[in-house]
Amino acid sequence: MGSATKLVIGEVTGSQSAGLAVQKEGGNVGIGTTAPSSPLHVYSNVSSNFAALIDNDQSSAGHVMKLTTDGTGNGSYVLDMESASNTIFRARADGRFGFGPDGVSSMGAGTFVVGIDNSSHTADIAISQRLQHLGDSNTYLDFPSADTFNLVAGGNSFLKYDSGNILINNANADVDMKVMADDGSVILMTDASTNRVGIGTSTPGTQVQIEGSDPYLTLKNSSAEHTDGGAESKLIFEDHSDTALAQIQASHDGTSDDTKGDLIFSTHDGTSLNEAMRINSNGNITVEKGLISSPSVLVNASSAPIIGQNWIKIARQDSDFSSGQTSQGIFLVTFVGREGVDERGTKSTYIITVKFTATVNSPYFLASGTHITADAIDSGDLDGFDPANDLLITHEQDSTPAFEVWIRSRETHKHCYCTYLGGTNNIDNAAYSNLAPIIQVNQTSASSITSLGNEIYGTWVEKTFSNLSLTATEDGSDANPLLTLKRYSSSPADADYLGQIKFQGENDSSQEINYAKITGKIDDASDGSEDGIIEFANIKAGSQTITARLKSDSLQLLNGTSLSVNGVVQMDVQSGDPSTATDAGHIYTKDVGGSAEVFVQDEAGNVTQISPHNEKGEWQYFSKNVKTGKVVKINMEKMIKKLEQITGESFMEEWFEDPEES
Repeated sequence: MGSATKLVIGEVTGSQSAGLAVQKEGGNVGIGTTAPSSPLHVYSNVSSNFAALIDNDQSSAGHVMKLTTDGTGNGSYVLDMESASNTIFRARADGRFGFGPDGVSSMGAGTFVVGIDNSSHTADIAISQRLQHLGDSNTYLDFPSADTFNLVAGGNSFLKYDSGNILINNANADVDMKVMADDGSVILMTDASTNRVGIGTSTPGTQVQIEGSDPYLTLKNSSAEHTDGGAESKLIFEDHSDTALAQIQASHDGTSDDTKGDLIFSTHDGTSLNEAMRINSNGNITVEKGLISSPSVLVNASSAPIIGQNWIKIARQDSDFSSGQTSQGIFLVTFVGREGVDERGTKSTYIITVKFTATVNSPYFLASGTHITADAIDSGDLDGFDPANDLLITHEQDSTPAFEVWIRSRETHKHCYCTYLGGTNNIDNAAYSNLAPIIQVNQTSASSITSLGNEIYGTWVEKTFSNLSLTATEDGSDANPLLTLKRYSSSPADADYLGQIKFQGENDSSQEINYAKITGKIDDASDGSEDGIIEFANIKAGSQTITARLKSDSLQLLNGTSLSVNGVVQMDVQSGDPSTATDAGHIYTKDVGGSAEVFVQDEAGNVTQISPHNEKGEWQYFSKNVKTGKVVKINMEKMIKKLEQITGESFMEEWFEDPEES
């Protein structure tokens, strides 16, 4: 027994083992050791057994062990467990717990810290089923079965993995999901109450709404392919049976290795999905069936095609009108040419606008509220159509007049189609109850109209544009783009005016004024010798005045218009003196000794040279008098020099402009 030991019971000779040892100094008690290092020191070196066993057979409130300390800080250990000199568990008096060597050394990181080298096992913490929030029994992480987990808060399952599915809001609760940006804004939001999704918004108004300063949607095909129709992205519209009713496709245009694309619209015809319209990389629109479908009506009877220039009734309105009531309709009228005839195909197409306002007094229509106009869609196929002769309203001569709309076909026409584009009472508006003219069908064309008593003929529609730009992209030397002002006349004659361009504005009294205009005019309409004129007119002292006329052989400045030139006027050499003209003189050049000289000619034909030098460069005077027949040429330079010799005086100064001759 050592000197410090007070009592030893059951000591094994030659070892430190003892059944029970009590130290004389320090009061330590050792079980299995004669040198206890703590107030109670239990030591054993046994296998397949425990160094200590505490057993309480009490079945009610049978507590086993209690550890208590007065320490409260992180330096007081309530329980400390070691393995091979490594602490694997520690409970501190400050309420923190550490598992594993790393967990113990990092207990400041949290209340419950696990830090175990898990290379030899599968989990740091393993629970049988549920990890629950203290004091909140309906908020927990649950593992109800193998390969399943369920995250529950407030009794609602918000995240669950089950049978290969990840379920968000598995409880079907009215709770929204939001993905937030670093600035607090919403990136993605699902609204459980409306089944809507918002991107960039928390209040989506439709099933999917994208909101932001750049709400772009990108469909990217990552395939590196350049086939025609390849690299496609699609928007597909399906019905309840998963049938694609329509589709929008963006894809590669052509087979070259480039970035050309087209946009293809497809629709289902009841059997299959088919391309209906395409916009290619050149910006051209192709409609698959060659037409844009519309509610077009065949006016003439299919068994009675139009022959020659015949009238056909396209619309009628026979509702009773009170004074001031108006019926208006807008129609697209198309004539189709006669098949099998050379150079005849689809012909004239017009937008016809009809407006008729009734009155109770003769002529039973209000002129300011009544008109019929035509707007030609293709002016190249008009075939001489003129609304003033070929389009009209005929109406009854009473206080409630019915009216009809008639149009005359051209020689090349066969069928007339009419499409209603809109008009009065188009949507059954009670404030506009008057009906629009009704398209007529099964009509028979005739050489004359069936008059209802009075006729109102049509006009071409006048169009006003704030800007008009014509652009052509064609290669070649031909003129492009073209602007044509064409007048159709059955009897063209000399002095007929043609197209006109007006330049309008207002004066200081807000009155509209034609300040200037350019007009085309026929000078000679004879076949083979046609001549034209461009006429210029200006407002001059408040009145329209023709100021210039450009004819095929001359430019005329008229009515006091002067010619002002800030530059040089070049006159080409004439072959001789011009013919005389009444109340007119001429300035011109003609060749004299190989030099172009300037001459003037008066009304009588008298000619004077005003560029005074001869072929030697000497100053001379030339004049030809048609009355006397005399031609005078005087060498003025010689005459002046001779006069200076006679008088002794100097009348002429001369010098050289060329420095080399000075």
